[in-house]
Amino acid sequence: MGESDIYIILLLLFFGGLGALIKDIVEDGCISLPRVYKGKLALGFIGSILVGAAVGYIVDHSFITAFFAGYTGYSTLENLVQNKRQNFIKEIVTSKV
Repeated sequence: MGESDIYIILLLLFFGGLGALIKDIVEDGCISLPRVYKGKLALGFIGSILVGAAVGYIVDHSFITAFFAGYTGYSTLENLVQNKRQNFIKEIVTSKV
């Protein structure tokens, strides 16, 4: 890590977030907007961007690697917490909002 140039840091965050956003679009075919459901905030695509940006910065100093880390990093995190997320999504889909 150790990047001191703010421009490089912002680009790494951007490419990581962009990778996660593209992953979200490719996977769902759309962008999920944030919303509140039963007092819980579902971040939608913003959550993907935040995770992708963090992973993109942490992984490497290359913009291409940051992009692909954001693309794959979010899916890795998704698999770790998959059951909770799937149950929450099923509740949202089956409820009448």
